[in-house]
Amino acid sequence: MPSLRQVWRILSPNSAMLGIATSTHAAGPAATLCTPTVVPRLATIASTFAELPAEQQRFAQEHDLTFRDVIVLLSAPSLNEHLDERRLMVLSMQLEASLQAQDWEMAEVILCMLIRGDLRRLFDAACKCGLGYTARQATAKLLPGSESTVRFGRLLLKKLENLVSSKFEAAERVCR
Repeated sequence: MPSLRQVWRILSPNSAMLGIATSTHAAGPAATLCTPTVVPRLATIASTFAELPAEQQRFAQEHDLTFRDVIVLLSAPSLNEHLDERRLMVLSMQLEASLQAQDWEMAEVILCMLIRGDLRRLFDAACKCGLGYTARQATAKLLPGSESTVRFGRLLLKKLENLVSSKFEAAERVCR
């Protein structure tokens, strides 16, 4: 289980979560897709937004996240050890179905899992399944109760944009 400091580091503006970097949860051999590793209860450490460290408050404010959003994001499981092209496709389809059904809670969980995941090795699969398009759809759901879904959709979209930028930068280096 990562320390609180490690968990918060992933939320910094240059973080792995919005960047393209690594796992945010240490998953042991017993971890499975159905038994997510969850960050320790943060309510015992910070029960209000004001109690969060300044770095985390800045990140939340920069991305228009509420205290609840931060807690939900940190509590989402990391699927890095189990995420493959097929599972990414399933998650993308489940996200799209959740958005269409206006099941905001399910959409939030899926968005957070994708935000926490390392999508570098699944870049082609993310493109094929239209994950960017689905993330953009999440940002457009301006209905009552969808506010967190919209914010998480923006985070996933930013993560995907960062991934695309890194691919272009890598290609430019190769061409030089």
